[in-house]
Amino acid sequence: MKNALTSALLLATLVPCAFADNVNTAPTTPTNHFSGLIGGAFTFGGDELAEYEVEYEGGDSSDENIRAGEQFYLYGGAYFRHSESADLAYGAQFNVGWFNNSISGDNGDVTLTRYPFELIPFIEFHKFRFGIGLTQHTSIEFEDDAVYEFTVEADDASGTVILVEYLFADHLALGLRMVDIDYEFSGDGASVTVDAGHTGISAAWLF
Repeated sequence: MKNALTSALLLATLVPCAFADNVNTAPTTPTNHFSGLIGGAFTFGGDELAEYEVEYEGGDSSDENIRAGEQFYLYGGAYFRHSESADLAYGAQFNVGWFNNSISGDNGDVTLTRYPFELIPFIEFHKFRFGIGLTQHTSIEFEDDAVYEFTVEADDASGTVILVEYLFADHLALGLRMVDIDYEFSGDGASVTVDAGHTGISAAWLF
């Protein structure tokens, strides 16, 4: 009787351990997720397009410039994500955005506006997202209604975009974005090409 009781206690101890091992080593079922995202970035870089002396109320003034790769980028879009495991996933995202750089003064505004479209395949590993894809900037317009009062447009431009992000709670992505792109402005029978490449600090919310 004593040996039977000892065997029963030993079996009761081993069975939960074996069950726990089976649970922990069970493979994660791959899943697919399709949803939306919104985000923004503060960017810097690119060739200087113009420099202005801006006057403010009270008589203060400062020299400010417009660069082809700056300043604020807001976007929204959709993404597809295939999860192989808790630590590995891959997919792609599509963004549509508004990219603006401006100087405002008492006598008017100077603005550089463009509308990017982006397709970025990515891989996600241990919460880090790495992506490289294509960006297309459209409706590129430089407008000065403060000093010289003119508007000049650039041809639609294609370039490369690289993302390096970290995911918090699978929804908030913070990181860096790097874009390599050139703009070609034309007018009065002449054209000029400028470097609009830039680096940005970005944040995005994935639904």
